[in-house]
Amino acid sequence: MKKAVLLIIMVFSLKSFSQKKDAEYYQKDWYAKAKIELQKSDLCTALVQFYWAYENDPKSKLGKVCLKKVDSLKPIIRENLIEQWKGWWKLKNDESNNQYFLEITQTEIRFYEKKNDSRGKTLTRTEKILFNEINFGSYPTYWELIFADNQIWNFNIIDNIDKNILYTSKSNKVGDYTIKHLATYRDGRKTKDDRIIYKRIKRV
Repeated sequence: MKKAVLLIIMVFSLKSFSQKKDAEYYQKDWYAKAKIELQKSDLCTALVQFYWAYENDPKSKLGKVCLKKVDSLKPIIRENLIEQWKGWWKLKNDESNNQYFLEITQTEIRFYEKKNDSRGKTLTRTEKILFNEINFGSYPTYWELIFADNQIWNFNIIDNIDKNILYTSKSNKVGDYTIKHLATYRDGRKTKDDRIIYKRIKRV
């Protein structure tokens, strides 16, 4: 009986040691890849890979270094995103007679409506630019916005397609991850084409 117990302890110890070695290997591998992306100035990819390195062993010395890298890259990336978004945008894919606009500043997103028989725009809604800090699974969030109604929104410009097209879509509520994110195509479309698309009409 003692031999059987000793054998079980040995098996679990070897398994634990093997898992620790695997985590250490993958952490170092993701960290090395992240540093390469950082040298290429691909900050978004670097952030994701630093986060994956951190996730492999959060308590290790390297894991703590990776988390600091993630925390330092996030505000830079977000500042760059806001710079891309800033300006006036007009809703493209809408069949109503009215016209809808976005004005994005450094700190706010303002929604406007212009009725068909009206000369001016009416401000209908204002949202503070507040980024989501809750990660979804093992993927770090750095681009999602939280609106006043607690809904998460994605604002996305696909550089290699058109820098003057803004794709927006609603995800789910903060803290409610029972609704999974739909797969996204390269042009910002989801599996169900529920994009809200704006075209830039003025830069700020």
